[in-house]
Amino acid sequence: DPAEPVKRRTLGAVELDRVLDYIEDNLGADIGLEDLSAVVGVSVNYFAALFRQSMGTTPHQYLIARRIEFATSLIDGGIPLAQTALDAGFSSQQHFSSTFHRVVGCTPRAWQTRAACRTTG
Repeated sequence: DPAEPVKRRTLGAVELDRVLDYIEDNLGADIGLEDLSAVVGVSVNYFAALFRQSMGTTPHQYLIARRIEFATSLIDGGIPLAQTALDAGFSSQQHFSSTFHRVVGCTPRAWQTRAACRTTG
Protein backbone atom coordinates (compact mmCIF):
# COMPACT_ATOMS: atom_id res chain seq x y z
CA ASP A 1 0.00 0.00 0.00
CA PRO A 2 1.87 3.07 -1.21
CA ALA A 3 1.90 6.01 1.15
CA GLU A 4 -0.73 8.52 0.18
CA PRO A 5 0.25 12.16 0.20
CA VAL A 6 -0.92 13.95 3.30
CA LYS A 7 -3.63 16.47 2.51
CA ARG A 8 -2.76 19.74 4.18
CA ARG A 9 -5.61 21.41 5.98
CA THR A 10 -6.42 24.99 5.18
CA LEU A 11 -8.80 27.42 6.78
CA GLY A 12 -12.34 26.79 5.63
CA ALA A 13 -14.10 29.51 3.63
CA VAL A 14 -16.12 30.66 6.65
CA GLU A 15 -13.05 30.66 8.92
CA LEU A 16 -10.99 32.54 6.36
CA ASP A 17 -13.76 35.11 5.83
CA ARG A 18 -13.98 35.65 9.59
CA VAL A 19 -10.22 36.19 9.88
CA LEU A 20 -10.03 38.53 6.88
CA ASP A 21 -13.06 40.49 8.13
CA TYR A 22 -11.41 40.80 11.54
CA ILE A 23 -8.27 42.15 9.92
CA GLU A 24 -10.23 44.66 7.82
CA ASP A 25 -12.27 45.80 10.82
CA ASN A 26 -9.16 46.28 12.95
CA LEU A 27 -6.48 47.55 10.54
CA GLY A 28 -5.72 50.48 12.82
CA ALA A 29 -5.44 48.33 15.95
CA ASP A 30 -2.59 46.28 17.32
CA ILE A 31 -3.42 42.86 15.85
CA GLY A 32 -1.43 39.85 17.02
CA LEU A 33 -1.43 36.19 16.13
CA GLU A 34 -3.25 35.55 19.39
CA ASP A 35 -6.12 37.74 18.22
CA LEU A 36 -6.33 36.09 14.82
CA SER A 37 -6.07 32.53 16.12
CA ALA A 38 -8.84 33.27 18.64
CA VAL A 39 -11.16 34.23 15.78
CA VAL A 40 -11.12 30.62 14.59
CA GLY A 41 -10.38 28.95 17.93
CA VAL A 42 -7.06 27.26 17.22
CA SER A 43 -3.57 27.60 18.66
CA VAL A 44 -1.31 30.40 17.48
CA ASN A 45 1.16 28.09 15.72
CA TYR A 46 -1.56 26.03 14.09
CA PHE A 47 -3.33 29.17 12.93
CA ALA A 48 -0.13 30.56 11.41
CA ALA A 49 0.38 27.33 9.45
CA LEU A 50 -3.26 27.20 8.33
CA PHE A 51 -3.24 30.84 7.24
CA ARG A 52 -0.04 30.39 5.26
CA GLN A 53 -1.41 27.26 3.61
CA SER A 54 -4.67 29.05 2.78
CA MET A 55 -3.31 32.41 1.65
CA GLY A 56 0.21 31.63 0.46
CA THR A 57 1.69 34.22 2.83
CA THR A 58 2.17 34.65 6.55
CA PRO A 59 -0.45 36.48 8.61
CA HIS A 60 2.09 39.24 9.31
CA GLN A 61 2.96 39.71 5.64
CA TYR A 62 -0.73 39.82 4.75
CA LEU A 63 -1.46 42.35 7.49
CA ILE A 64 1.42 44.61 6.40
CA ALA A 65 0.27 44.45 2.76
CA ARG A 66 -3.29 45.38 3.75
CA ARG A 67 -2.08 48.23 5.97
CA ILE A 68 0.08 49.63 3.18
CA GLU A 69 -2.79 49.35 0.70
CA PHE A 70 -5.08 51.11 3.18
CA ALA A 71 -2.44 53.77 3.83
CA THR A 72 -2.08 54.55 0.12
CA SER A 73 -5.83 55.14 -0.09
CA LEU A 74 -5.63 57.49 2.92
CA ILE A 75 -2.70 59.38 1.41
CA ASP A 76 -4.55 59.63 -1.90
CA GLY A 77 -7.53 60.98 0.04
CA GLY A 78 -5.44 63.80 1.44
CA ILE A 79 -4.99 62.48 4.98
CA PRO A 80 -1.77 63.83 6.57
CA LEU A 81 1.03 61.28 6.84
CA ALA A 82 1.16 61.28 10.65
CA GLN A 83 -2.58 60.55 10.80
CA THR A 84 -2.27 57.96 8.04
CA ALA A 85 0.41 56.14 10.05
CA LEU A 86 -1.87 55.92 13.08
CA ASP A 87 -5.04 55.09 11.14
CA ALA A 88 -3.25 52.30 9.28
CA GLY A 89 -2.03 50.70 12.52
CA PHE A 90 1.63 51.65 12.58
CA SER A 91 3.27 52.39 15.93
CA SER A 92 4.88 55.61 14.67
CA GLN A 93 5.31 57.69 11.56
CA GLN A 94 8.91 56.42 11.32
CA HIS A 95 7.76 52.79 11.44
CA PHE A 96 5.16 53.58 8.79
CA SER A 97 7.67 55.37 6.59
CA SER A 98 10.31 52.64 6.75
CA THR A 99 7.75 49.86 6.16
CA PHE A 100 6.12 51.79 3.31
CA HIS A 101 9.51 52.36 1.68
CA ARG A 102 10.45 48.68 2.02
CA VAL A 103 7.14 47.48 0.54
CA VAL A 104 6.35 50.15 -2.05
CA GLY A 105 9.87 51.26 -3.00
CA CYS A 106 9.49 54.92 -2.14
CA THR A 107 8.62 57.04 0.86
CA PRO A 108 5.07 57.99 1.79
CA ARG A 109 6.02 61.62 1.06
CA ALA A 110 7.12 60.70 -2.48
CA TRP A 111 3.84 58.80 -2.92
CA GLN A 112 1.93 61.79 -1.59
CA THR A 113 3.55 64.22 -3.99
CA ARG A 114 2.91 61.94 -6.96
CA ALA A 115 6.60 61.34 -7.48
CA ALA A 116 8.00 58.81 -9.92
CA CYS A 117 7.66 55.94 -7.44
CA ARG A 118 4.11 55.27 -8.61
CA THR A 119 3.80 52.31 -10.88
CA THR A 120 1.35 52.13 -13.70
CA GLY A 121 -1.30 49.49 -13.79
